[in-house]
Order: sequence, then structure tokens, then C-alpha cells
Amino acid sequence: MLERAAADGSPRTGWRGVIRVNGRVITDEEVAREAQHHPAASLEEALREAAVALVVRELLLEEAAALGLGGPSGEEGQPGSGEPVARPAGAGRSDETGSAGERARRQGGDEASLGTDAAPAGGGQSVAPEERVIAALLEREIKLPGADEVSLRRYYENNRERFRSPDHFEASHLLFAAGPEDPVTRKRAREAAAATLEELRRDPAAFERLARERSADPESREHGGHLGQIIRGQTTPELEACLDSLSPGELCLEPVQTRYGYHILRLDQSIRGRQLTYPMARERIAEYLGKSAWTQAVHQYIQLLVGKAAIEGIEMRGATSPLVQ
Repeated sequence: MLERAAADGSPRTGWRGVIRVNGRVITDEEVAREAQHHPAASLEEALREAAVALVVRELLLEEAAALGLGGPSGEEGQPGSGEPVARPAGAGRSDETGSAGERARRQGGDEASLGTDAAPAGGGQSVAPEERVIAALLEREIKLPGADEVSLRRYYENNRERFRSPDHFEASHLLFAAGPEDPVTRKRAREAAAATLEELRRDPAAFERLARERSADPESREHGGHLGQIIRGQTTPELEACLDSLSPGELCLEPVQTRYGYHILRLDQSIRGRQLTYPMARERIAEYLGKSAWTQAVHQYIQLLVGKAAIEGIEMRGATSPLVQ
């Protein structure tokens, strides 16, 4: 947890004392404000991620100023002077410019969560001054060749399963609900599902009637158990595996267990996805490989800045932490 200011009024971070980046102090107030943009398992982890984002952002803005690309938002910097611009703690953070975390994620400023859309791009979106400065810096410093045709085709051949339209299913079910932590209810649900499945084997035409009478799924129950169209990945792995094993019109061999309870499942229709040809997938592959290369290049660039900076009060773990989520 962040500590309050020390007796002499100096800001503290609760990590190893005051965080300084080339002499510029990052205050507890800044870290606490930034932490809201870093969801994490614990407050301590959110605060650390926020502190890292602010450190990296500071490094990028200082480097941009040193290269004459302009000062951060709210400063009277002199572009082209080559001199870093001194600024008070917290300068340039307003509702208009957004949080440091948002800027860092979009433009390479967060060692832990850099967005892949940090690559230089056009567009009509409104961009805050500090975002423009960081974008200009990265565009100037990072130059990447486009992936060649051989690399694109090799990726396609090695990952063909990624380039196919999704499978579609139409299915119906009855749900016998039971929570995962209630063994007594689950036993009863399993028994009720098994008994109903036996009834359906004797009289398959009773499916819609029994679904309306017994299913615990209120939405599908009103439609005789019909689930509508399901795209692969939209349902639970257990139900998906069962659907893969069935032919249209066929019932499951036994009740299917999920975290919701036990299901009687019937496949009504299936449409298998088709393989996309290389020309159809080429643009997606080029975009993916370009973003991956850009992310790696920004990671390496930030490590160079970290390596030559005087950073106190926090250990930068960028060499082992991913830059994108």
C-alpha cells in the first residue's frame, strides 16, 4: 500500500522510497490516480503497474523533448531545442488528455500493458498533446520493414487452422440445474437428466414437450429447448465437445455435465467452417505480424531508455514482462 508523505513533506511510494526518473519525482498522488486504469488481483499490484506506466511514460516524454519533438502537455517547451523541459509533478494530466495508463497502453508507455495499436497510424481521432509527442517519438525511432511474401505464406501454412470460418451449430437442450459446489443437488440433477434421456430414447418426438415441462433454462424452455444458432466458442467446452460427436437429429449418449448442471443435448443442424485461402487471409496475417514486430521493437526501445536512465525507488522488470495484454 502507498505510504503517506514523510514527515518532511516529501512524497513516498511505499516501494523503496521516493520514485525518481532522472531526478523527476513521481508522487504517491500520481500513482494512486493512475492505478484506477490498471485492474489487478490486488491493490499492491495495481499500484505497481501504475508506477511502472508512469516511469515509462516519463522516459518516453523526456526522450521526445531531448530530440526536439516538443514538451509534454501543459508546458512551454521549445521544440527543436534539444533540452528536456522541466515540469512540476502531475503536469499535463487532465480530463481532456486522459490517464497516463491510457496513453501508455496506446503508445508504448506501459511496460506491462502496451497496446498493439501503438504503431504509427493516421485517422481522425482526437489525440491529446502528450499522445502526439509519444507517437511522434516512436514513429521517428522505430523503423520496421514489412513482412515479405515468404514469411506471410509460411505463417499461413503453419497456422492454417486459424484461418477458417467458424463452425455453426443449431441445437436444443434440457437443463437440470445444479451448482458446482452442491453435491446433493448435482446427484439429483444427474438422476433426473438420466431418467428424462431414457424417456426421449423411447419417444424422441417428446423433446419439445419435456423441455417446456422440465428444463431449468427459462429462455430456451419457452421454445421447446431450442438454443438457436451457436458459433464455436460461444458455449461451454463440454457442450461443444458433445456437439462435435453428434450427427444432426442425434441425442447425446448420456447427460452432459457442466458448471450449470446436467444437460440433455440434441444436435439439430451443423455447418462446418471452411478454410480461408491464402489470398483471403494475407491481409490479416500481414497486420498481425506487423503488430507483433512493432510490439517487440517498442519493448526493446523502452529497455534502452530504462538502461540509460537514472531510476530510483522502483525495480523495472521490463526485460521479463510482456508489453501487451
